[in-house]
Amino acid sequence: YERDDAAHNNLPVLFLHSKSTLGFPSGWSAPLTAATLIQAGVTPPFILASMQLPREDAILDQRDGREHLDRLIGDLMPYMNQSYGASTDPRQVGIGGTGVGAMFALQAATRAPGVFGQVLAESPSSWVNEGRLLQELERHIGPLPDR
Repeated sequence: YERDDAAHNNLPVLFLHSKSTLGFPSGWSAPLTAATLIQAGVTPPFILASMQLPREDAILDQRDGREHLDRLIGDLMPYMNQSYGASTDPRQVGIGGTGVGAMFALQAATRAPGVFGQVLAESPSSWVNEGRLLQELERHIGPLPDR
């Protein structure tokens, strides 16, 4: 993969969210795991992008959560497409995270139907705000990601 060829790649992309600065919780080696799986031929090449949540409780604040999602969809996703060849096909665009990041990923999947075709929710903090987001997910009517 050469960055100059980015526009021709159309690679699957996974946007991971976390409260940690690097977007990956300590001890969770997502970049190393992804590289190992790609090199072993277990999974095809894909882009792993990390995005830090504005605050740990961002999903509790409707405005902050919405602004974060708007920045992801309006700024980061087009940048990743133009600069690195990240796919815009929902079947090849995933969103995920751990803890509060997992809850944000679930929330984003319901609030932006047709954008994300896959969700990775690792140990979601379902207890946050007395389970309000889980209640919201139960009431959700509309499409959800395939995976």
